[in-house]
Order: sequence, then C-alpha cells, then structure tokens
Amino acid sequence: MGDQLTRIFSQGPRRPAGQAARIALGLFGLAFAIALAAGPARAVEDTTPGSNIRLPNNDLIEAARSGNIEGIRLAILRGLSPDDSGIDFVPAIVVATDYGHADAVKYLLKQGARPNAKARDGRTALGVAAQAGRADIAAALLNAGADPNLVAQNRDTPLLIAVRAHRTLVVQTLIEHNVDLEDTDVTGRSALDLSEEHNFDDITAMLRKAGAGG
Repeated sequence: MGDQLTRIFSQGPRRPAGQAARIALGLFGLAFAIALAAGPARAVEDTTPGSNIRLPNNDLIEAARSGNIEGIRLAILRGLSPDDSGIDFVPAIVVATDYGHADAVKYLLKQGARPNAKARDGRTALGVAAQAGRADIAAALLNAGADPNLVAQNRDTPLLIAVRAHRTLVVQTLIEHNVDLEDTDVTGRSALDLSEEHNFDDITAMLRKAGAGG
C-alpha cells in the first residue's frame, strides 16, 4: 500500500494537495473494506501430537471410560467388538479397569472381551488392576481366564506389579489363582525379593506361606 502511494505522489505532474488527499483517503477506505470482508483473524487449532486436544474416541471406549453399561451394550449392538481398542490402541477392558469400573469390566467379559488383551504399551487389565489395588477386578479377570503370569507393562507380571505397589489383597488373590511365585523382573528379582527389599512384612509372610523361596 505504501509503494502504491509513493508512485501516485512521485509520478506525473504535481497534483493539488486536495486531490492527493482525496486519492489517499480513497485507497485507505479500499484497504479497510478488504480487511473487513476477510473477517477477524482466527487462531489455528493445534492438532500436533502431544497437544492438549483430546480427540473423540468411539462409543465403546467412551462408555468404558465412564462405566456406562448401557453405552457399552449399545456400542456392541451397533457392531463394535468388545475388544475394540479405539484410537489410542487401549482395549475397552483395560480402559474400564483403569477407571475402576468393576461392573463395566464384568459386563465386557460377559460380552466376550478377552481378559488377556493388551494395550499398545503392553498394559493388561490384570496388570492395571494389580497396580491400582483392585482385588475385585483382578478376581473377575482371573475367574474369566486371565493369565496370572502374563507379562504386562515394563516386562513385569501382575504379581511383581502388586508387590511393588504393596497391594496385599491383590497378591492374595493372585496366590489363590496359582500364580508363579518365582517369576522375576528384568533385574532378576522375584516377588519375595521385592517384598523383603521394601520391608513389606505382610506380603513377605504371605508369599513364604504360599511356598515362595522354598
């Protein structure tokens, strides 16, 4: 715009001051009209990975997250598998466990969800229940056929996860379902080693009574 005004005033014969002012005012009005027609500037939505925008998931995952049994039922009726993992690649049963919805976990199992299903990061519903101390959910999963020795996140078994988190009731539940007491983590430490290392006397006594370290 500035270059255009410069050309007007520098080219040709000298115009009267009033005429030049009218031309300048006209150009300014034109620029203002163009800007007004373009509308206000809009912020660009950040959709890069890691931004705080939460993308909508499918109906089954959202229902599992909120513990909505009816929502789970309707999502399955509409054709979604009870094992669906959504956009985050976390199975519905792991999502429901992560949010502590025992009834939703039991309903998903009843609808055929696999108790040993793994998320992309390696988490299993049983591993999540062990970490959270949800012995009720752990029992439901084990009764439905979950493998008590299945390696989950960080290459740990549910027993190792439960011992580290000092989840006594989960440890007891796993023992009742014939968990392998001698499995070790990546450092070679067993559940008994971990409980003794952390001075968890209650769990140490429980493990020894079940035959660990014998």
